[in-house]
Amino acid sequence: MSGVVVIETGRILGGDSGYLYIGNIGEKHGESWPVSVTISRHDDRFESIFGEVSDYMLYGTLKPAEGPTDSQVMLLELGRENANPEVLVSLTKAAELP
Repeated sequence: MSGVVVIETGRILGGDSGYLYIGNIGEKHGESWPVSVTISRHDDRFESIFGEVSDYMLYGTLKPAEGPTDSQVMLLELGRENANPEVLVSLTKAAELP
């Protein structure tokens, strides 16, 4: 699955064909940032990776990817509250915001 995400001033805004993502990034701790994201379905034709749910929260961390890369890549590890991360998202920086 793929989508678009804008990260700006501590906020995450984006979505994909079926879902809208709105979240927050907290203060940096070491090499990572705490993240919380609300996922909301906007198109009933699409099912969540967690099954038949419409709206849910994910929590996790955002950190730089390891290893050499030609562009800036971040890894976002997300899971449900008080659970191990269940989703690994690779984010590639496409442009600078004004």
